[in-house]
Amino acid sequence: MRASLIALGLLLGIANQTNLAQAQISAGENDVYGYGIPYPFVHLRHGSATTPGTSAFLAENDPFALYWRGRDLVQRVYTEADGAMTRAGEMGGPLYVAGHASDRSPEPPRMHRDHAASCGMCHAVPFAEPGSGPVIASTGPRGRDTPHFFGAGLVEAIGAQIRDTILASCDRLRKGWISKTDAIAGCQALVRPTDTSLPIDFGNIRPDTHGIPALNSSIRVWFVDAAGLPIDAAGLNDGRVAGFDFAVDVFGWGRGTRSWPDGRVTSEGGEAATVREFATLAADAHIGIGSDDLTQVGHRFSADSIGGRANISLFGALQFDLGAVHAEDPSSLDSGLSAPPSTTRLMFTTGDLDAIEFYMLHLPPPAILESPESTRGEEVFKSIGCGQCHIDRWTVMDDRRRFVVEPLTRVSGKTSRIELSLNRHKAQKPTDVRVFSDFRQWDIGTAFYEPRFDGTIQTVHRTAPLWGVATTAPYGHDGRFETLEQVILAHGGAADHAARAFERLPEEQRNAVIAFLRSLQLYPTLQTPADIDGDGVASEDFRVGSVRVGREVFQPRFLFVGGLDVDVFCCVPLSDGGMRPLFKPRSSTSAWGTPNIPSGERK
Repeated sequence: MRASLIALGLLLGIANQTNLAQAQISAGENDVYGYGIPYPFVHLRHGSATTPGTSAFLAENDPFALYWRGRDLVQRVYTEADGAMTRAGEMGGPLYVAGHASDRSPEPPRMHRDHAASCGMCHAVPFAEPGSGPVIASTGPRGRDTPHFFGAGLVEAIGAQIRDTILASCDRLRKGWISKTDAIAGCQALVRPTDTSLPIDFGNIRPDTHGIPALNSSIRVWFVDAAGLPIDAAGLNDGRVAGFDFAVDVFGWGRGTRSWPDGRVTSEGGEAATVREFATLAADAHIGIGSDDLTQVGHRFSADSIGGRANISLFGALQFDLGAVHAEDPSSLDSGLSAPPSTTRLMFTTGDLDAIEFYMLHLPPPAILESPESTRGEEVFKSIGCGQCHIDRWTVMDDRRRFVVEPLTRVSGKTSRIELSLNRHKAQKPTDVRVFSDFRQWDIGTAFYEPRFDGTIQTVHRTAPLWGVATTAPYGHDGRFETLEQVILAHGGAADHAARAFERLPEEQRNAVIAFLRSLQLYPTLQTPADIDGDGVASEDFRVGSVRVGREVFQPRFLFVGGLDVDVFCCVPLSDGGMRPLFKPRSSTSAWGTPNIPSGERK
């Protein structure tokens, strides 16, 4: 009885910090709530678009099935039977993973690889979504706050666009990386989020006396030879070096800078530049699941070296080999055509990560639930200078999504609610993104300084994207602030002028700013009304074929090629007063075939 009440509570969205330990998705065929994963863990093969069941085939022929497979891989609870939990207590993920080999020394690790069995254990608010969550162990004793990853594909696109813009301006020799000649001549790395906005300054490519480019800490740099391949060097002063290449790490709070005994200061970037790297690093660091993904392997000059640029993924994203994939022998990595060799350790294949990347690429962004007060609050927010770093809009020129799910605000009388719309065609270009970040790293005062396990103090962190902020308390990179007002007032350093301007505002205007921030919301996609059939209405009595499934929502299984094969049960109340039938997908659903699933290989 208690388990049923817990499941019902989670269905109604009552997931909070007290029940996160129970916020896990079951794997089995008997979940009448429709959240469960009705098939055993299998590996997905990469293959080609002409081979049924592969990730490439699903992307072309049944994209919503591939999206759901990626979602299942993110939400699944991995067990010993799957090959997980083989690295309990293993220390991993050094604070710093780059540097000249002669300078390397044993570094304090970041954490143990044994504190999660599923991504959904921490990304759990809202439940079963790409949400936010608790503060977890990481680089220092205060931990790191779990961010949400709604709209992750758009964030990835912004990072790629920043890199392309800097190269277009500063790579005068058109090598695809920055030559030593161009670096010495100097070039300011300026990026305009939109055609009409002021440029964001990401520093200058000109090196300091140690040969280190003076770029913002959000940019991860490595040095290359005349062929553009990574070389084990400490700076541009090394005679073997022909220039440098870089990635823009738009994901993660950031690793800040590193000071070396010889006086060099190097930027360590954020945590990841792509959604694929983001997922691979998280699976390794938190769950202990490694990867044999050939897509993320570049030119390695030694077993533990970085490989710089890697390959372009199935969905068009340039990957970087910066420590996400560990392999003593890169030739042992998955060829992309078959499941990995038998092993007691769970390793994600290229096909598995194809599905995860596809899921993250197409995640809908957070919503803006506007009101007259929140609109006034946004104007005040910008007038006091908060918008100089929390930049409202980015124009994404290369939107690679195969379909687009977007939140809308429906107003009825004095009330408004979030709805979703689905465009099954490819994304329109350019795409307007309201993310509220410049993706730079800043020193915003001592209240945000982070003591680290290696004895250093990290002083810079990425400007937090504010979309979804209303649903992501507590605040700050380590979750030390309980309210929005507290975190605003704590700003200092480069943001001191804006924080003090907020402090001086009349109470009515301060409340309006908070109302604006509270309008930036996450939502449970599986319960949010959605127009998925394109008739302009989110029906309260929707049919999938001959099956009545209740409210029309963005439920990807409704969109599988061949339809949905379910058992339907009636009914459970929703938090807004409506009712929803329960449906349990059968394992014979056409997208999955038999329980063995033709798109993979059982572990």
